[in-house]
Amino acid sequence: PHYPRLSAVKRGYPRIAAVSRGFYPHFADFGLWTLCPRGHASEHATRNTALGSMVCLRGRLEEGMQGPCLFGATPENVVFYVIQEMPSSGRYSDPKSWASLMHQQVRLTGELKFRSFDRSKAGPLDQVPPDYYYFVLQSASIERVESKSAADVSEKTSLRKRWSSPDYTTNSLPAVWRPNNIPATASDVSEFERFTLKTESLSIPKFIGRYGLPSRYLVTQRKKGQDFLIYDLPSGHAVALYVPKLPADTFAACVIITSDGGLVKLIK
Repeated sequence: PHYPRLSAVKRGYPRIAAVSRGFYPHFADFGLWTLCPRGHASEHATRNTALGSMVCLRGRLEEGMQGPCLFGATPENVVFYVIQEMPSSGRYSDPKSWASLMHQQVRLTGELKFRSFDRSKAGPLDQVPPDYYYFVLQSASIERVESKSAADVSEKTSLRKRWSSPDYTTNSLPAVWRPNNIPATASDVSEFERFTLKTESLSIPKFIGRYGLPSRYLVTQRKKGQDFLIYDLPSGHAVALYVPKLPADTFAACVIITSDGGLVKLIK
């Protein structure tokens, strides 16, 4: 599959343009978020001329599995994390200024780096972390983006259109994902918004054991396509888990969207 260079200009998406490899940073405006590709990201990184350069990214700051991350990152399969460089004391806390910017549009400037993991010896049921781009938190700068622009509008996802396409069919929930005790399905979006990876795991049975049975299990037959468990709430919100092919039982991310596809929260 083809993954875009950061210096490419993608038709139909906000500008993604590299400006310089010298003192001035590359600038990029980003559209819809999506997960980091597994297996092909390292191949993508070897072609990326922005690696090792100062870049300026614009997106929404959230908390991911590796720490703070930007989404609204690129239109295709790239995620950007901000990783702490651990001091010799072994203790480090995110600056309070970063915490105050969570869930907001920000502009992040720093040296773009890349981290990949060896999958050559992994079995079909082994969990291998996804490859990802990242910045070192201590050497990166961040600022709130006040004005509304195309990047703010672009936070509307295409998930609902995707789910209604003929590529997806509705299947029954696999038995391997069913916990022994299943509560009544949660109906208030605020209950799902309280879900956090700081205290919870990515286990599908445990998620169902807490929030009840989902409304739909959507499966695609497309090669490398993404399947979903979806909770359709009375408020019009949808809570979707990005689930793997069987027999794996851990999801990759949880997203909450509004009735028109607007992004409320991403947990990954």
